[in-house]
Amino acid sequence: MRYEQLQALLTHQTALISRIALEADLKLCLQDIAIHIEALVDEHIKTAIFIIENEELRQLAAPSLPELFHSKVDRIPIAHDSMPCAIA
Repeated sequence: MRYEQLQALLTHQTALISRIALEADLKLCLQDIAIHIEALVDEHIKTAIFIIENEELRQLAAPSLPELFHSKVDRIPIAHDSMPCAIA
């Protein structure tokens, strides 16, 4: 990673931590993280952030992915016979 990229990443992290500390909406913060990662890594990369809730994967952020993706992956049950991401 170039120095400029590292500096931009640190600046973004500092601002994000401040927003979280000030109780900004977590979902908006996670969307911001996803967008920043996509811009930092590669224009062709798309990100999604999930949590585990009640034995299901819950999608919290995937701002660059189509609505069809959102509807297909949200609330995937976590089980040994599920898709690889659901058991990861």
